[in-house]
Amino acid sequence: MNNHLRSLLKVGFIGLFMVLGTAGLFAQEKKVSGVVKDSETGETLIGVNVTAATDKSMGTVTDIDGKYSFTLPDTVKALNFSFVGYAPQVIEITSNVINVTLSPGQQLTEVVVVGYGTQKTREVTSAVSSVKAEDFNQGNISDPIQLIQGKVAGLSIAKPGSDPNADFNIRLRGLSTFGSNTEPLIVIDGIPGANMKSIDPSDIVSIDVLKDASAAAIYGTRGASGVILITTKKGEYVPGGKAFNVEFGTSLTYETVARQLNVLSTDDYLKLTEDDTTNHYGSNTDWFDEITKPSLSETYNLAINGADENTSYRVAVNYRDVDGVVMGTGFNQLNGRLNLTQRALEDKLTFDVNLSSTLRNEDYAPSEAMQYATIFNPTAPVKADDPFSEEWGGYFQRSAFYFYNPVAIIEQSDLDGKKYNIQGGLKGTYEIIKGLKASAFYSLTMNNDLYGTYWSKNALYTAFGTGSHEGFAKMETRDYFNHMLELQGSYEKTIDKLSFTLLGGYSWQEATTQGFWAFGKGFLSDDFSYNDLGSSSGEVDNADQMDSWKNKTTLIGFYARATANYDNGVFLTLNFRRDGSSMFGENNKWGNFPGISAGVDIAKYVAIPYVDRLKFRGGYGVTGNLPPDPYLSKLLYNASDAYFFYNGEYIQAFEPTRNNNPDLQWETKQDIGFGLDYAILDYRITGSIDYYQSTSSDLILEYDVPVPPYPAPRMWLNLGELKNSGIEFAIQYRTLPSREFLWTTELNFANFFDTKLVEITDTLTGNESTLWFGQLGDPGLIGKESIMVEEGSPIGQIVAPIYMYTDTNGIMHFKGGANGDTTRVSKADYVVVGNGLPDFQFGWGNTFSYKGFYLNFFLRAVIGHSLVNVNNAKFGVPVVLGIQSGMEQILDFQDASNGPEYSNVHVEKADFLRLDNWSVGYNFKIKENDYVKSVKLYFSGQNLFTITNYSGVDPEVRYVDTWDNDNPLAPGLDRQNTYFSTRSFTLGVSVVF
Repeated sequence: MNNHLRSLLKVGFIGLFMVLGTAGLFAQEKKVSGVVKDSETGETLIGVNVTAATDKSMGTVTDIDGKYSFTLPDTVKALNFSFVGYAPQVIEITSNVINVTLSPGQQLTEVVVVGYGTQKTREVTSAVSSVKAEDFNQGNISDPIQLIQGKVAGLSIAKPGSDPNADFNIRLRGLSTFGSNTEPLIVIDGIPGANMKSIDPSDIVSIDVLKDASAAAIYGTRGASGVILITTKKGEYVPGGKAFNVEFGTSLTYETVARQLNVLSTDDYLKLTEDDTTNHYGSNTDWFDEITKPSLSETYNLAINGADENTSYRVAVNYRDVDGVVMGTGFNQLNGRLNLTQRALEDKLTFDVNLSSTLRNEDYAPSEAMQYATIFNPTAPVKADDPFSEEWGGYFQRSAFYFYNPVAIIEQSDLDGKKYNIQGGLKGTYEIIKGLKASAFYSLTMNNDLYGTYWSKNALYTAFGTGSHEGFAKMETRDYFNHMLELQGSYEKTIDKLSFTLLGGYSWQEATTQGFWAFGKGFLSDDFSYNDLGSSSGEVDNADQMDSWKNKTTLIGFYARATANYDNGVFLTLNFRRDGSSMFGENNKWGNFPGISAGVDIAKYVAIPYVDRLKFRGGYGVTGNLPPDPYLSKLLYNASDAYFFYNGEYIQAFEPTRNNNPDLQWETKQDIGFGLDYAILDYRITGSIDYYQSTSSDLILEYDVPVPPYPAPRMWLNLGELKNSGIEFAIQYRTLPSREFLWTTELNFANFFDTKLVEITDTLTGNESTLWFGQLGDPGLIGKESIMVEEGSPIGQIVAPIYMYTDTNGIMHFKGGANGDTTRVSKADYVVVGNGLPDFQFGWGNTFSYKGFYLNFFLRAVIGHSLVNVNNAKFGVPVVLGIQSGMEQILDFQDASNGPEYSNVHVEKADFLRLDNWSVGYNFKIKENDYVKSVKLYFSGQNLFTITNYSGVDPEVRYVDTWDNDNPLAPGLDRQNTYFSTRSFTLGVSVVF
């Protein structure tokens, strides 16, 4: 705690020092004035921002006559002119009077990143969303994807609970596949499949999302779930600016548990078990409090950037030390990044270099600790001196089914991970003649993950069974190496009113993954943890001692794009890619993926009052999806339980376990969409409306097949079809800028009409048209499944029997039942009681600024989904009570004497409205000097409140079932080991020198 207090003081003192240390810096001053007009109409513009190019906090606005005048330091060499709906300009100061004309269309001339290049906003004809750094979410951001959570219509970003080491689930426009590639392809600075955690959030300048297939088709077999393009910050040349700048930022975050489960209080437990005092131990223990704590996390960011006419660079070093609220969880991460651009031969030759390296150390707590904290006896102490407890390290323990001390689970285990990542790219571009460019790009990504696990000799509970005083250790390493070479040519030309670009390229990518793990038990001492596997003395019961693997995949692609812009009003884009992958069957190595989209700006040709842009667009495209793993089309043999006698000895027999399928091919997603981009009131109101419909076919899934005629009972096949449709809406409003006040508000909305399973059966397999998932498991609900997937119905159906009443004998009754026996129901009596996927979601953000102060907040809502409260299902009736406790729901079923019984009462609507982010800050005005450019002090909060009727720990959507290998066909299960959701507050300061 003292270390964290020192960190807090450092943040405060740095901010105070920068403010006080610069207050007395003054420079010679000069007066500049002028008039700002519209370049097309000649009318004067009111409210134009006029600032120093190197310090936008120093400036003024034009008056009712379009005039401006202000005094600024003599060291300011250039002015920046900006106005909503107009392209900004930076103009060097050459005299005391500077008159400026601004061109309409700031929104239209902004650049968005698309596959293998950029486009101006006015030219985009597909569903593409772009979020710039100034619009990112603020506050306690440790994962880059949090920057745009809730910001993009149709993009769902969810992480139930606040485990600092858990990944977010990302879903774009619904589910497009049954397999593992359900999330968008991540491309960082042109490197596809890059590691999201290889980049620090503070180094990102923009995130662009390719939503539809007409845009994502240029990524071929990897674009079916969408594409997210991340661009990092680079050095930037500004006339009159410094050739060398230093940016420093630091923050401290205080985090606490926001929600806990509704478990029985000690008093309620004692009342419900007053007839049996055997398990009353005299204490009053809150087990959630015992395994959690307030946490403090700190970040430090240092960046050096510079630029002149030929060279620009940015070097950044970032350190994060994040502490989780559950004991034993958190991570620290050191990240370094270099971006360099060098121009030569009169700017005809350009070299771009980007290189990053990340070292990350993660600490984990066994998820079982959250599970057992829910039901552990509230009258038990943490530690006890009875003989049985002393045998297991002094922690209170009893020999009972499903009963382990949650504090002991954490403190008697050692689980951690060490992750190393290197990512880099080198690109050379040469302009052969004006408009004709050729480039070569080479990139590589290297990951090494090392995991260690150790359970003490004194641990009653271990992940490998009940304790045996032997100690259990495991180490695992995973290595990933991916490199890529791309050769590309492009040509752009303008002829009268027609502008067009042509782009073509070749891509070669090879990825190798290998790993090894080893396991042992029976150690003389706990002192070496998992670092001395060779000293283990025992074999693991019914488990392998070690394993290793290696696989390699190759992807080759040819891609092309053509765009046309006629009179800045009619636009056309054609994309095409032909991919070949080693992951497909011998008969289907190659696939073609076209995309076409077009748009016309009606406002360009028809004068509509107050309307600046009204662009209708539509597109069609085809994208693909790769199998979840390599070699799935190959015949696989494994050791069987049988032996055969040969040459005087018994030989291990092998048997086929997976059939070969030479026809295994890519999944195909066909997407059609229509959109409208609009701008009114001089671009103060902008937004878009989109409708889309997609069909995913030839979905890859492993099926049971008959033996014979097949040698093995399992086979990977292309069967099944999904359909998606929905509407998206986004709007943004900016007030006219003034010297005193500015307000920007943005709202986005996405309605997911349907994610429907059209087909999953085939005569080849003979499988039924209904699949069951979501088994609830021990204790008491083995074989009880809660998710039904059937042809012609939406994905995510939660099914359950309907509870009716509890009779005088304490027996619960349900609708249905064989032969009128309502106490016993089967799957035939299950009905749909909810869906694990939401109907719609929206995000609403607001930013207010007044002089140097600013305030922003962001609200996010997800509506229409339900969750299976597994804790209530298992521990919500009195019969579970005894040595263990249960859920507060027991109070509603005090008369029930049977169970646990799963029913509709355990399926809850989980709609929620959450204040995701809130931030207030002040930009100190620093007079131009040679030392400090700007100072910003801010205070922010995250997850300040959540409005929901859901009784579990977090109403966030569960897009996959974590207990079933992240199965995307079983959304909506709130399992017992969900990490707590948290609320955090962050104090930070940033300084630019």
